[in-house]
Formats: sequence, C-alpha cells, structure tokens
Amino acid sequence: MAEDFELPVIYKGEQLMIPGILHLYGFTQKIEVNVNGLSVMYERDEERNWRAIVDPLQLEKNQSVQTELLQAIAESIE
Repeated sequence: MAEDFELPVIYKGEQLMIPGILHLYGFTQKIEVNVNGLSVMYERDEERNWRAIVDPLQLEKNQSVQTELLQAIAESIE
C-alpha cells in the first residue's frame, strides 16, 4: 500500500514542499521523495533514525541535490 503526501522541509531558511510516497511493507515503512527529479528512498537504520538511500552516481549527476538538503528531509520525516 502506498500513500502520497507533501513533506514540509525547512532548508536554508525557506520552507519547501517535497512530494513523497509512504510505502508500507509489513512492519517496515519506507518513504520515497522526489528531490529535483532525483528519487530518494528513506528508511530507518539500526538506531531507528531515518537515512537516505540514493545512488551516488545519480547524486553526482544531479548537482542541485546537496547532502544538507537530504539531512533536512530526514529531520522533517522524524
């Protein structure tokens, strides 16, 4: 089951609305967001914090997506 939503993110003093999809897999939740055309999947790590899963080559190609933005998105999900 997937559910679409808009995630409010504060980044560099601006509020962004990032489109997201909540994916439920049994007891596991994953959140997929579209950041400037780049699909990023968030899942919980061993310490129960949200981490971004993204192909490093795709991240290099899409220079408009910075790691600070990915961290801000994780904080907003929390």
